[in-house]
Amino acid sequence: MERQRYVRFEHLGRARFGRVAPTVDDVTPIEVLSDDPVRTDASPTGELLEMEEVHFLSPLLPGRVVAVRDAYANAPSDPPRRTTPPCSPHFSLSPPPTPVNPHTTVDPPARYAAELAVVIGRDSRVFGYTCANALTPDSLSLGPWIVTGIDPASLRIGSMVNGVRRQESTTARLPAPVAPLLAHITATTPLAPGDVVLTGTPTGAGELAPGDWVTVFIEHIGTLGNKVSPSHSH
Repeated sequence: MERQRYVRFEHLGRARFGRVAPTVDDVTPIEVLSDDPVRTDASPTGELLEMEEVHFLSPLLPGRVVAVRDAYANAPSDPPRRTTPPCSPHFSLSPPPTPVNPHTTVDPPARYAAELAVVIGRDSRVFGYTCANALTPDSLSLGPWIVTGIDPASLRIGSMVNGVRRQESTTARLPAPVAPLLAHITATTPLAPGDVVLTGTPTGAGELAPGDWVTVFIEHIGTLGNKVSPSHSH
């Protein structure tokens, strides 16, 4: 599958969907789509917008979230992951969370935990991948876009807080590789378009303080940043 970046954005007060087009003469346009490409057979409308014209939103209004609770292997001496789960990964299901847009501020308390998110499309197939950070128990930051056509087997992943690296690993050390992990999950519960599978986080996840800026990064996907408000909003 060709690598593509799918976005959700606000333009002139309206939330819309799009696909990032190739850069031409230092301009990277967004190709506007007719609908949500994760859940529908969306098609291009023929309209192009420049990135500077739009405000990026969470690329997905997520359905249920399936969260893997097992930790990454955390040392180079650890044996490589097998093609099937070495043990049945523990996971939990939760209802649709409140989506947090990239570069927005959340109230404390909040935490950081860099995760590769698998976005489920139609026919229970993988649509693509994005960065994820479950900032609070009922909210989820995703973004900056959903990327298709990449191999999730060995991507550099981590997080930074106020510019200081807190987590760094590779998806080669996931609790279980993506394909057998999804097979394990779907043996218990079906997955629907828009569902998100959070695949686990490297060691080093922790709490954020008021005023902190956190960035999650994943190779071939991008960076996802959010700030914690200096104090509770009133």
